[in-house]
Amino acid sequence: MGKDVFVDTEHGINTAIRKIRQTLRDDPGKPRFVLTVTGKGYRFVGEEPAHVMLVVLPFENLSGDPAEDYFTDGLTEEMIAQLGSLSPEQLGVIARTTSMAYKRTSKSVQQIGHELGADYVLESSVRRNGSQLRITVQLIRSRDQVHIWAQNYDRDISVSIALQEEVARAIASQIEVKLSRDYTKRGVRPRHDPQANEAYLRGRFFFNQFTPEGYRKAITYFQQAIDRDLNFAEAYAGLADCYRYLAITDFLSPAEAFPRMMESALRAVLLGDSLAESHSALGGAMKHKYRWQEIEKEFQRAIALNPSYSDTYRNYAALLAAELRHAEAWKQINEAMRTDPLSLPNNAELVRTLYYARDYEGALSQARKALQLDPNYSRTHFWMGRVYSQMRLHKEAIAEAEIVGRSLSNSNLALTEMAYSLAADGRSAEARQILLDLEQRAKSGFVPSYNRAVIHLALGENDAALEYLQQSFEQGDWAIFVLACEPRWDPLRNTAPFHALLTKLAISS
Repeated sequence: MGKDVFVDTEHGINTAIRKIRQTLRDDPGKPRFVLTVTGKGYRFVGEEPAHVMLVVLPFENLSGDPAEDYFTDGLTEEMIAQLGSLSPEQLGVIARTTSMAYKRTSKSVQQIGHELGADYVLESSVRRNGSQLRITVQLIRSRDQVHIWAQNYDRDISVSIALQEEVARAIASQIEVKLSRDYTKRGVRPRHDPQANEAYLRGRFFFNQFTPEGYRKAITYFQQAIDRDLNFAEAYAGLADCYRYLAITDFLSPAEAFPRMMESALRAVLLGDSLAESHSALGGAMKHKYRWQEIEKEFQRAIALNPSYSDTYRNYAALLAAELRHAEAWKQINEAMRTDPLSLPNNAELVRTLYYARDYEGALSQARKALQLDPNYSRTHFWMGRVYSQMRLHKEAIAEAEIVGRSLSNSNLALTEMAYSLAADGRSAEARQILLDLEQRAKSGFVPSYNRAVIHLALGENDAALEYLQQSFEQGDWAIFVLACEPRWDPLRNTAPFHALLTKLAISS
C-alpha cells in the first residue's frame, strides 16, 4: 500500500484498523504506521522499521557468592551501554537504575515488559571460575514470553567488554535493527588486562552508590584499571565523573578536582571517541569553564551515540536550566526519566529543574513522588528544602536541612543549607554560629566562598554576600554555574556587581 492510497472507513474498517494498530503497537496519537485522514479514511505512512524498547535484567550471579555482585552488576551496566549505542533511531534500552530494580524479581517477563513498555527482555546469568566466565543470555519477547534467541559463551574475563559487543550485535540481528554508523565504525573493542577489567567493574559498583565514600573508592579502582591498562577509555570517563561529583558536593576543592577531572575526560574522548560515556564526562567537566556551546555540543554528541544513557540527559538538563532555557531543560530531564524512571538522581533532578523554573508547587509535588521511591534519599530532601524556603515555609525547610545533615554528616554543603534556612526563619544567631564554624574550617580546609555568600545573603548582608560571590567566581566554585537561575540571588539580581558577574559567565538574566 503506497503513501497516497486511502482506505474508506465503511464495512467495519475501523475495527480492522484498530486491530492492526494493536498488533503494531501503533499509538493513534503519534502514529508510526497508520494515519487517520479526516474525511478520507486512513493512510499507511510507515516505511522505516519500528522503534522497539528493550530491558536488560540484572545478570544472575550463579557463583552463589554475594561478594561477586559487583561483577554481575558491572556486566549488566556494560551490556546496557552496548545495546544502547547499537541503533539509537530504532532501539531504546531501559537504563541501569530502573533495570537493577528488578534484581532477583519474581515478576514475569510479560509483567516487566508491561510495566516498562519494553518489547523485549534480555535475561542473563554468569558463572565465574577464576578468570574464566560462562555467560548465558536469552532474548524473550515480552508480550507472549516467547524465547527468540539464546546462547552460551565461554570466555576469559579480559574480553568481557568485547564479548558484550558480540552479544549486542547478535541481538541486533534477532530483532532486525540496523546498526548505527558510529557503532559500525568502532571496530573491535580492545582486550583489557583481566585485573584492569575487574578493577573497572569494581569502580562502577562503588560509583553507583552515589555517595562521597563511594566516589572515593571508585577513584581508587578506576585508577587501578588505568595503571594496568593506559588505554582504558571507560575508566578515564568514570574517573572524570567521580571528581566532578566530589566537587559538586564540596568534598574536593576546584583547584584539586577540576584539573584531574578535565585531564581524565579529555583522555576518555581521545581513547573512546565513539563512547557516550566519554563525551558525557567531557561535557560535565567543561562546566567549570562556562564554555556553554562546547558543553552542549558534547552532551548532544553523547546522546547521539547512546540515547539510552540517562546520565547525559540529566546533566544536559542542568546546563539548560543554568542558561534559563527551562522548557528545554524540562524536556531533557523527562528524556532521562523515559529511559530510567526509577533512578533516584533523575527523580531528584526533576525537582531541581522545576525549582530553577520557579514552579514551586510542581517541584513540591514531584518531590513527594520521588520520596515514594526512597524516603531517605538526601538529594530529594536537599531540593525539597530549597523549595520550602522559596515558599517561605521555613520550619519545613529547616526540617529538610536536618535530614540532609544526617545523611551528609557535618558536610559544608549540609551546614550551609541549615544556616540559610535558619536565617530565613529569623534565627540569625544560630545561622551566624554556623557561619563562624565554616569560617574556622576555611582556615585549615576547603569551604567554598559561595557557601558563605549564601549565608550572608540570608542574613541580609548583601555587601558581604557580593564580596564572597566575587571570590567564588575567582576560585571557580562549582555552584557559581547556576548564578543566573538560582532564586536565592533575587535580592541582588538588579545590582551592578551581580550583573557584572553574569557578564563574566556569559549569561544574561
